[in-house]
Amino acid sequence: MKTFISLIFLSFMFFSFGQNNYESQYDYINVGLGKTIPVKHIFNSNESISIFNFQGENNLTQDESGELSFKISLNDSIGNQYYNRSDKLIFRDVVFNSGKEYVIVEDDLPDFKWQISKETKQIGPYQCLKATGSFRGRTYKVLFTPEIINQFGPWKFRGLDGMIVQANSLDGTIQFILKNIMKSEEAINVPTDGKQMSLKQYIELKKSTVNDITNKIKSKLPRGATVTVNTTNDYALETEF
Repeated sequence: MKTFISLIFLSFMFFSFGQNNYESQYDYINVGLGKTIPVKHIFNSNESISIFNFQGENNLTQDESGELSFKISLNDSIGNQYYNRSDKLIFRDVVFNSGKEYVIVEDDLPDFKWQISKETKQIGPYQCLKATGSFRGRTYKVLFTPEIINQFGPWKFRGLDGMIVQANSLDGTIQFILKNIMKSEEAINVPTDGKQMSLKQYIELKKSTVNDITNKIKSKLPRGATVTVNTTNDYALETEF
């Protein structure tokens, strides 16, 4: 009898989420950058969209040894967006191309090759399963609950039979933590506000950003001064393409 009741409950959840949009709210924690960024994830059984509300910062600092450090973070009122459905992944990003440029990119469908453990863990009201998967240079340990059927997100996560409650990169740099979930009246729309480009063009543009910023810094320095640029991708969600 208990099994029968459980099956009815899960079927009801699937039906309910299939007919309505819901919003799950996450904290995206980037330990390396020392930032916590709110993420809004709108979803139903067919599609989802994640919206990252980055706060921009641009500053040039100099330490006691005289080494210059330039930090740049680009954002706007719309935010970074990641649209997910079974056959498509489209994202919107803000990049630096002689100034801010908003781009729309259709990405390859991620394959995290999830390894699901039989081990469970209770987090708040949710009974969670554990999974491990890798994507573009990072490996993640994830806790997800089959009690809420949602195979998408947040971000580019996909392919699990339940909603992600926590996700942590193995190196401890990246964390996603579920804060709340509620019914939503907000529509799920494919991102359109930006310049369309291929994934290859996007990657090349991101690489050229460092050169553009370096040239701008050099133009502000006194004649004869030099600048050395050390770049790292250690804190990015994706470290390899």
